[in-house]
Amino acid sequence: MAFTPDLDKAREAYLAYGPELFALCYLHAGGPKGTGALLNTLLCDLVYSPRRWALASRGREGLFRCMHSICLDRYYTRPKRQKKRKKGEPEPPRAPLPFVMTDSLRALLALPPKYKTPLYLRVCLGWSAAETAAAIGGPAGRVEYLVKRGLKKAKLTPERAKQAMAAVAPLPDGPEEQWNLFLIDREDKGFEGQQRLRRFKRGMDHAIPYIALGVVLFCVLAYQGVEHGWFSGQSYAPSLPGEVSSAVDYATATATVFGIDNGEFIQYNVTNCPLDPETLVRQMVALGGAPEGTTLLDSYGQLTIELSKEAAQADEQMLSAMLATFAATYPDLEELHVLSDGQELVPENWLGSAITPARTVTTPYHE
Repeated sequence: MAFTPDLDKAREAYLAYGPELFALCYLHAGGPKGTGALLNTLLCDLVYSPRRWALASRGREGLFRCMHSICLDRYYTRPKRQKKRKKGEPEPPRAPLPFVMTDSLRALLALPPKYKTPLYLRVCLGWSAAETAAAIGGPAGRVEYLVKRGLKKAKLTPERAKQAMAAVAPLPDGPEEQWNLFLIDREDKGFEGQQRLRRFKRGMDHAIPYIALGVVLFCVLAYQGVEHGWFSGQSYAPSLPGEVSSAVDYATATATVFGIDNGEFIQYNVTNCPLDPETLVRQMVALGGAPEGTTLLDSYGQLTIELSKEAAQADEQMLSAMLATFAATYPDLEELHVLSDGQELVPENWLGSAITPARTVTTPYHE
């Protein structure tokens, strides 16, 4: 059900504490212009915010709880850049107020915002600690602590602080005039939409820390889920140096491996052999077609073979056997790199010359 504002009740609630609300806003804003903006925000919330109106309808503490929240929200908004006056341009007239600025009042205005509302309600208006706590939120003991610390920071006694704050008051018709200004603003087209947008932005400002915390927790849970295998049932194991990881599924068939025996090329037909490059390299080493210390580094669209310094001393016949094996097993291979200590051992894209084996041997695949 849509919220229907009750202007008469909102006006009654505001005017009942108009001077006190003005003084509290002035302590937070430090000037008549900011004070008027805070009071106008309160009136907008009383008329257009169901949650704020429900809180204010509970009584005096609820109304001042709304005002205190609005005052604190002011400190989280980015201040507007002041327009520079042209040289020689007179200062704009300031609204007259029925009180003067004193050193005690300046000391109170300079306090951090968390001290101002407790000082005003507890010291100036004489509220109890429990009533003040209901207006600002938190336990009564915190109210007494804030009051004590605030007086100490301002270097004022409770009597001098009360005297300075009690002097802050609007003009006699100030609260009524503030209400009339609100009614005039309310007649503007799009005013209600602006209020809905303002409440949405305020809600997002308060929700951002929780959203950020949720994102962090999600990232932590995702990391832990992958690390411990919560989603796949298998824990993550990082690849070791020299290990091959390939996204290609290789078939199992007969692999052609060229080896060397007494200076002659032997063609081994290894049956039921997985044709992935890592397995092929192991078969080459086992059948004398590659030197010990040969390692496969990469198999994504190309083959890169790493030889140890000792294996790099292999003669040209051994390199030819290696190249012939890869050419026979992977006829579509476009790039092959044989490295040792980062240096290429064979010309780029050279897959060797054709080999005529002395004999052919068929052997089953062995791990």
